[in-house]
Amino acid sequence: LRTVANVVAGSAEELAAALNAGAIEGLGQLLQAAKRETRKEACWMASNLAAGTPEQVRMLCGSGIVPCLLEMASTEEFDVKKEAGHALCNICVYGDPALVREMWIHGVLGAIVELLGAPDVALVGASLAALEAVLRVGRAGAEEGAPGIGPVPVREAGGRAHTHT
Repeated sequence: LRTVANVVAGSAEELAAALNAGAIEGLGQLLQAAKRETRKEACWMASNLAAGTPEQVRMLCGSGIVPCLLEMASTEEFDVKKEAGHALCNICVYGDPALVREMWIHGVLGAIVELLGAPDVALVGASLAALEAVLRVGRAGAEEGAPGIGPVPVREAGGRAHTHT
């Protein structure tokens, strides 16, 4: 698992080769493994996969792992939660606007806002980048007449507590 995760963390070509070889197959089962370390490594692999092209990110999300990652980002021990959070943030940052809207529908906003309070600077930074990506997509959608994703849902998700001192 660690070796495959390292490969998908490489170049775009290495990531594409790993995806073509079936790197996503079985990821959902690994995310639900009994061993905490296996779940952590599977989340790290998902995070690396989610840092690919929008098409690769969509392929990852098409495997059905988003609900599992959302649950893990709120219920797991911190080391696993951190990796699941990075995966969700990468999906929002590297995914196409339609995918980001799907993530919002799945409830990613609550997970991102919760991660803003994490004791890890890199994770907080990733969460801020993901929040910015979600808000940009929401603003663009609102300008086109679609239901917007804006400050009200962020406040409703508890964002005020993490953005004000």
